[in-house]
Amino acid sequence: MSTFRKAFLWTAVPIVALSTVSTAGSGADGLYGLWYLAAGTWSLVFLVAIGFAIGRRGPVTSGIWAGVGVGIVALGLTCFANLNTFGI
Repeated sequence: MSTFRKAFLWTAVPIVALSTVSTAGSGADGLYGLWYLAAGTWSLVFLVAIGFAIGRRGPVTSGIWAGVGVGIVALGLTCFANLNTFGI
């Protein structure tokens, strides 16, 4: 497996998994807090990507940025799903 694929998977999978699981449950029993954990993870990964870019690690940086893109899409979609649960 290439370094791009490894970086992409290590970035996108945790964010998408936490975002998806955050939609489970309803009302006060929901797991909405996981969405905030996913958003925090995304923020941390964003900083890590900048660090790798400064270190000129091309394939790793590209994989992380691709994972960041997939993560922001997952966060956006699950944000609207969670807001719909609350009726907002």
